[in-house]
Order: sequence, then structure tokens, then C-alpha cells
Amino acid sequence: MTNMKMAIQMMQVAKTPEQQQRYLKILQSECDREINLITDFLDFQRLENADYPNYLLESINLQEWLPIILKPIQSRIKSGGKR
Repeated sequence: MTNMKMAIQMMQVAKTPEQQQRYLKILQSECDREINLITDFLDFQRLENADYPNYLLESINLQEWLPIILKPIQSRIKSGGKR
């Protein structure tokens, strides 16, 4: 917010249209950055408040899951990387 306020103040005292454009670009960039930051915070809040299925809270037996996950990868490696 401080950068946005500074860009606005600098636009007000800019002597040339080029300077005004420069400060406008800074203002636009900082505004986009703030929007992204707010969106990220809202996403985190939604994740915190989400009701997760119970299976996500259970432990996973890696000896059981890894062979299932790795089988397609190993097949591709054996076939030279072709799908």
C-alpha cells in the first residue's frame, strides 16, 4: 500500500507525461501485487476452513502405494520413455 501511495503522490508532481506513465505503471504493478496477495490469503483461509475427507487424515502405507504408483513409470522407462 505504501508503494501505491508513493506512486500516486509522484504522479501528482510529475513534470512530464513520460514520468506520469512511469508512475502509473508502478501503481498498476503494485495494485496487481496487492490483489494477488489478498487472493492468496483468501485461498489459505478457504483451505483452512475446508472439510477434508477422512481418508486425507489417515496414514498411508508406502509399501502398499509405491508399487502401484511406480509401475507406469517403470513401464515407460523400460520402453524407452514412449507412452
